[in-house]
Amino acid sequence: MGLDPSRQLTEKDIHNYRLPQKVGEKWKDLARALNNSEAEIKRIQKEQGSSINECCIEVIVCWMRREGRNATVEKIAEALVKAELKNVADELMCMDTNQVRLL
Repeated sequence: MGLDPSRQLTEKDIHNYRLPQKVGEKWKDLARALNNSEAEIKRIQKEQGSSINECCIEVIVCWMRREGRNATVEKIAEALVKAELKNVADELMCMDTNQVRLL
């Protein structure tokens, strides 16, 4: 069962829904969809090295810190759709994200 769209995303959700593994190589696309600058993306890549999963986790956690209570499941789903990861957004929310408005 998916998460409530209005619910604030947690670090536990990131791991329970295996977001790093599902996002994989597209972590930079997700980072851009979450409004990270190219400089921020390069910083994350440099700090996390070649670990794609760790880069993805860092992108999401930084976004969660920046957005606070506004870091909702719906907003991460919107970013996933924008990053062409609609299937991941669908799994997360267990609904049709065609109804989710793009950022």
